[in-house]
Amino acid sequence: MIKNLNYNSYDVCIIGGGIAGALVAYKLGLAGIKVIVLEAGPRHDVADRHHYMDRFLNGDNPWRSDIPERDIYTNGGEVEYPLNKYRVKAVGGSTLHWQGYATRLHESDFEMRSRYGIAEDWPITYEDLEPYYCQAEEELGVSGDDDNPFGPPRSKPYPLPGFPAGYAEKEWTKACKALGIQFRTIPQARTSVNYRGRPACMTYSVCSACPIRARYSGDIHIELAEQTGKVNVVPNANVVRFESNGSGGVKRVVFATPDKKEHQCIAGIYILAAHGVESPRLLLLSKSLDFPDGFSNSSGKVGRYFMDHTGRYQQGRVKAQFYPFRKGFYTVGTQQFYEKPTRDHEAAFTIAGIDSGPRPRNIAKDIIRYGGHWGLDLEREIKNELKQEFGKYFGFGSMVEPLPSEKNRVELDYEKKDFFGNPCPKIFYSISDYERETFKKVDKITKSMFEALGAEKQEVHRLGYGGHHSGTCRMGNDPRTSVVDKNLRAHDVKNLFIVGSSVFVTVGAANPTLTIAALALRLGEHLLKFRGPA
Repeated sequence: MIKNLNYNSYDVCIIGGGIAGALVAYKLGLAGIKVIVLEAGPRHDVADRHHYMDRFLNGDNPWRSDIPERDIYTNGGEVEYPLNKYRVKAVGGSTLHWQGYATRLHESDFEMRSRYGIAEDWPITYEDLEPYYCQAEEELGVSGDDDNPFGPPRSKPYPLPGFPAGYAEKEWTKACKALGIQFRTIPQARTSVNYRGRPACMTYSVCSACPIRARYSGDIHIELAEQTGKVNVVPNANVVRFESNGSGGVKRVVFATPDKKEHQCIAGIYILAAHGVESPRLLLLSKSLDFPDGFSNSSGKVGRYFMDHTGRYQQGRVKAQFYPFRKGFYTVGTQQFYEKPTRDHEAAFTIAGIDSGPRPRNIAKDIIRYGGHWGLDLEREIKNELKQEFGKYFGFGSMVEPLPSEKNRVELDYEKKDFFGNPCPKIFYSISDYERETFKKVDKITKSMFEALGAEKQEVHRLGYGGHHSGTCRMGNDPRTSVVDKNLRAHDVKNLFIVGSSVFVTVGAANPTLTIAALALRLGEHLLKFRGPA
């Protein structure tokens, strides 16, 4: 249901209720600024989280779309990009199901052109963003240990202590040390101790549907924003277009509700926080006489430079029990292969351990379904198979840096319409030689790690994506080659700001969420000083 609100009585309108929109709304609400947040998806009741956990354990996706036709997309590139596998449209966004790994970009990621002659430099430096990284870690409740010699510099310690390594992680850390490969603590946006009303993580191993909010999700800050009394959040409000005021600004946004009725919202400042696919799509949908190619698209770069991390998932089997699934998340990884003089032709990458092998529930299901056993014979077969197979598998996952490319992009598919009758996004994606050559290096390193652990067998299972869609409304100083400036203000639209992974210039080999949060906090601070269109 849409609240009985006056949609024209706000100072700021935020499109998107994920982590970026939530943090900006919170900062502005604290300062007494009236904010409305329009979120395309529903609001999930926290009281239902335990039911969501049960659904997740039974192989269901508790965050699946409530209106599938709203979220359709098509592919037109060299590879099929599985967008809906990774995103969640709901209050809280994709942080409702993310794994919580809260790493920073490195100094070099902001200076790829200056240092290596590839990609482009950001219009801000790591030093510019570092104080906001610290703020983001405090807001999200990041647990970590400052034990990583390969990480970027820090001005403050982590707000919470890091999680201790599990048995399997201790074993491979010890084996890999003999190879000269150093595994260190991975910072996590999950509570290792009680923090700001959130209980300490109990390692349920159901992180994608954490029932106690130990693992951070953006709806936490949505609620904090609402508690200021200055922020109203409207779920199921799918923004379908910006409308121009005819003089280089946004006049209003139009949003549609599940009954397909359209409503309008008028504010002084608009913030687009719909991340890497829907942000450029909305700009492209918003054509007008003064914006014939879409809002803020005089550069032609809206939707261009789409990026995601690719990686390899590899599995091995050992003779001894490794006791997987005790936490449900890995606690150590290596950034040893991140910084290197060969980065002009070899991508940065990280490697971390991951849970692997069959779970007890799946072993039992397969035997029941296909084994042909009954009664006590079935019970014995299940017990024997569990003894032989469970806990003896482990895996390594890598995350490989992509480079921005204009041919990787988001466009509109005019032949495929969504629930509201608008062209759906069409994704063109390919994997570069820069990444493929690095896969060979990754495979060689992980092979040596499996051998050091005495793995009886090993196999490369698949090429995977991080689900970190980025780069489609990039930052830059030059309006001819970018969409927003260093303060995230649209070059072409005086009262429009864009925040989220879409503004990334490069993505390094680090999970993007902490950078999204840092940019959102920086934007919130900037807007408190902003006095409207120049």
